[in-house]
Amino acid sequence: MKPVAAKNREHRTLSSGLFSAGAHPGEIVQYSVYLEYTDDKKTSVPKWITMEADSDGGFQLRSDFENPHHAAQQIRRRSGIE
Repeated sequence: MKPVAAKNREHRTLSSGLFSAGAHPGEIVQYSVYLEYTDDKKTSVPKWITMEADSDGGFQLRSDFENPHHAAQQIRRRSGIE
């Protein structure tokens, strides 16, 4: 796995956990990212992000967090900017 720059605490937690789990030779890690939107507009950013990871060696991690970019987008929309 190639490291990715972590921009928030939740992402850093998931990234460090994934790299720790992936450090064991032969261990397979499967991860998923789920995005929850409040509407179906093409330009929308997700409000909630869920990241999950599981390995065949027993590692498990789940992180849910609210996307701060969603609130900023809603303010721009109310102001007629977007």
